[in-house]
Amino acid sequence: PKSSRRSNRLFLKGPISWNWLCAAARQPGRALQVALAIRLWVGIKKSNRVQLSTSRLIELGMNRHAVYRGLRALENAGLVTVVRHTGRVPWVTVVELDGNSEVSGA
Repeated sequence: PKSSRRSNRLFLKGPISWNWLCAAARQPGRALQVALAIRLWVGIKKSNRVQLSTSRLIELGMNRHAVYRGLRALENAGLVTVVRHTGRVPWVTVVELDGNSEVSGA
């Protein structure tokens, strides 16, 4: 059936600021992949605050250490805020940039 095929397709839901994506791309390591996965979950959950699931990042060829380094880079760049709890996945909130904002690279 058409509906079951459709539910398996994942896509990024926008709008996503080009400035935000460019700032994420300028961060070191795998920060851009982490940023894209965060944006995927933001679109799925329809909330700017999501729990960071590593399952989608593993699909992108990342291990959890690379994920957390990328997340730290995004956080240091001011693109996300992160609430961490020992033994749990972190809660990530996307920080939207206004049209004039520029975030520095690493």
